[in-house]
Amino acid sequence: MEERTSSIPAIIFLVFLLTIEISFTYSIWLNLYIVCVVMVYLTFKKRFSIMFFLLAVPFIPAITTFW
Repeated sequence: MEERTSSIPAIIFLVFLLTIEISFTYSIWLNLYIVCVVMVYLTFKKRFSIMFFLLAVPFIPAITTFW
């Protein structure tokens, strides 16, 4: 049997670093650039359900903050 390796821990670490970068950076252009890159990547991978989920989930805290 062939052993398969997973890159999940590396992806999680990269996402963690990017979220720290976005959290402490006040640059709107950088944040918009990262969001656009992720949306283009998910579109090419045809992961529309994940893209919808990632767009819908932040609305809950945004609505509560606005309220």
